[in-house]
Amino acid sequence: MTDETDAALQRKFDLLNSSLRAVPEPPRLYTLNGSGGQFVGKIEDPDISPKFFGLYSRTFAHMPTGGQRIFLLSHPVKPNGQPDLGAYLFHGEISEDDFVKVYPQGLGDMKSGAWMKFLIAASIAVVIAIVVAVAKHR
Repeated sequence: MTDETDAALQRKFDLLNSSLRAVPEPPRLYTLNGSGGQFVGKIEDPDISPKFFGLYSRTFAHMPTGGQRIFLLSHPVKPNGQPDLGAYLFHGEISEDDFVKVYPQGLGDMKSGAWMKFLIAASIAVVIAIVVAVAKHR
């Protein structure tokens, strides 16, 4: 690594350390038919791996509806040494403004990923509705 790379990495860590807040009570993760509260986006940074940032949002039919928050997360490790992808450890929360200072494209990437998930779910629902409608008319 060069001195310039080391300095950039140090700036990133300084920004993250000054921006992260403790999470006294993590949000409730629940969904029913894609509605509830869930992580709708994810940004992985090799500099902080195995931790990653997750975009939490309230959703309706997989569509983000608000209450978005960004958390620094990781997955707990199972006794077999593999990560438990169905569970999360909350290491901190960061505001959108501070997150964009560290990852200028990251918030847009996470939000576009959330909308893509919604569009896929909506497309599948439309196809199912068409198949059911055609089957009823036979």
